[in-house]
Amino acid sequence: LIINTAIQNGKLVILWSWHQDPQDWRNPAASKISRYITKGVKPGNIILLHDWNGSEFSQTSQTVEALERIMRYLYRNDYECVTVSEMLYRSIKIIPSPFDPFYQ
Repeated sequence: LIINTAIQNGKLVILWSWHQDPQDWRNPAASKISRYITKGVKPGNIILLHDWNGSEFSQTSQTVEALERIMRYLYRNDYECVTVSEMLYRSIKIIPSPFDPFYQ
């Protein structure tokens, strides 16, 4: 319903790459998160990660620990991290209109 409404109103709908959700909200080990991401990454992917403050079992975020490994892998393999707006512009020359929460 939300996606259809956005499209009907001429808005772009941007989703993460479905195969790039390591389900890090379940708090797997940092090595598992980084291995999952780096194994399947492709140019243009939008990687979904969750930052949080730990849980009753752990006061550290495994995602934050995995991010250093992921970034190191991406840069060593000539990937470049960009904003979604920049990726859209580079791929199809679209400049998204700014989001205005007060627009009626």
